[in-house]
Amino acid sequence: MKLFKQIFSPQAYGKMLEEIHKMGFSFMIFGEATSRPKNLYLRHDVDICLEAAYNMAVVEHSKSVRSTFFIMLRSEFYNAYSNESISYIRGIRKLGHEIGLHYHPGSIQNKKKYQNDEEIQRDFDRLSGIVNDAIVPYFSIHNPVNLDYDHSSYTFVHDKKFIENMKYISDSRMFFREGNPLDVFTSGSYALVQLLIHPIFWHYGGETLEASLKVYRDSYLKKIEKKLYDDFNGSLKNP
Repeated sequence: MKLFKQIFSPQAYGKMLEEIHKMGFSFMIFGEATSRPKNLYLRHDVDICLEAAYNMAVVEHSKSVRSTFFIMLRSEFYNAYSNESISYIRGIRKLGHEIGLHYHPGSIQNKKKYQNDEEIQRDFDRLSGIVNDAIVPYFSIHNPVNLDYDHSSYTFVHDKKFIENMKYISDSRMFFREGNPLDVFTSGSYALVQLLIHPIFWHYGGETLEASLKVYRDSYLKKIEKKLYDDFNGSLKNP
């Protein structure tokens, strides 16, 4: 078996999109009918950085690609309600992409079975308010214990009925288990594919997961340091 090493960068991501398009695949939004011969649901779980997500949305827009960004309301790394975050989220939507919910179980005690319809409903309503527009009725789950979920109003992206006859690929932990992801598209074996891409890996790049997270950390600390100084300097000038 030939060892495959994926390069993670905005340029490499744009090139991958071009290659998938050349293979005849149509990029689909979650909820859109799969009426074409070859269909791809392109999805992004935004776990850590909305800035990376927005920049990925810009890359896709430049390639005439639409995708669905799943936003978290309980992230440990960003506040979806901050002015900056709202600007990024609405900016993604304005570029023609769709927004879904990246659900992080909050008050659920038994996380082995996600069946809290009220909490899911509240999160969808809140996220729709942030977007200031309707969002797709689909959700992903952050670090799911298993994939056993049934909701009356919304569709889980790993629901057995939804992913039936669908090939799933992910770059989780900066690693494609399938090897070169493009091989899935060139094989001719799959007419329907769901591809999960995490923006933070491609935006910050790096040879390893640890290297990419370090670049993100350093960038984040510089941003926070600047905000702190700007805020306190403003306070000193206007006591």
